[in-house]
Amino acid sequence: MHGGQHLGFILDPASCSYDPTKDPAVLCLSEGGSNATSTCVTRTQAMAINKAWYGETSDGSFPDPAVDNGARPTLGPKQRWYGLSRGTEVNLSGTTNDLLSGLIALSLQNSPLGGPSFTNATGNGASGYKQLSYAQLDNAFDRGLALNPSVFAGLNSDDPDLSKFKARGGKLIHYHGNADELIMAWGSSNYYERVIATMGGLALVQSFYRYFEIPGNGHGSYNGTANPDANPPVPALDQMYKALTNWVERDVPPDGLVLNSLTAVPVAKSLAIRSYPRKISYVSGDVNMASSFTCR
Repeated sequence: MHGGQHLGFILDPASCSYDPTKDPAVLCLSEGGSNATSTCVTRTQAMAINKAWYGETSDGSFPDPAVDNGARPTLGPKQRWYGLSRGTEVNLSGTTNDLLSGLIALSLQNSPLGGPSFTNATGNGASGYKQLSYAQLDNAFDRGLALNPSVFAGLNSDDPDLSKFKARGGKLIHYHGNADELIMAWGSSNYYERVIATMGGLALVQSFYRYFEIPGNGHGSYNGTANPDANPPVPALDQMYKALTNWVERDVPPDGLVLNSLTAVPVAKSLAIRSYPRKISYVSGDVNMASSFTCR
């Protein structure tokens, strides 16, 4: 809520401590909740949603979201990697499931652990990942990192040393939807912070590389939230390209980019985004207008 108005999506997921296990409106009647519809969730399901939002931990545990919601550029003590931002649609089936289970099979070099679509010269997937314990999943994470330099040929594209790119006069605009349903958005802020630490500080990095967080934006889909009517503002088809061109050819750094929703249904929205680590905050006025927000 901003000024008593619903924005439709979470402006800053890092400040969201929503916990479905404590929300009677989503819990089934049999669980002590008030939701009598077919879309109600059990406490076990609500806990699974919390885990998907917090991210993988070494033992499957997760803290109370009011204390730690998992949304930060540095990982928590037991957090192996980030989860989806709170408010993001949680759907661990189909393509997403195939990708994740395939990575487990490759990391543990055990083909049957993969999903039905996983095929390999050593065998095919048989959904064995469903039987893995938290400790085994934790081991899969470590094994993947160990195999990256050799078997996976350095597949990770997260080297924070961009000195050669900078030396050649390179300019980089990087943006990530905060409601990305497939690639965890906090991984981008984690990477950017590591670039800052490696490359001499924020001011120097922003002279050639700027990162933008886009509230409500999904992975490919413009709306990655669990709210079908969110209608978040997103970059136009060539907006980021034009911003990069202006930076490279006219030395005009990108900032204060005004985004607009792709449709006027249920209501058209606009929002001005600023480069990380600045965050957007509501001031006053129509919550659907960029002029009602400022940056801090």
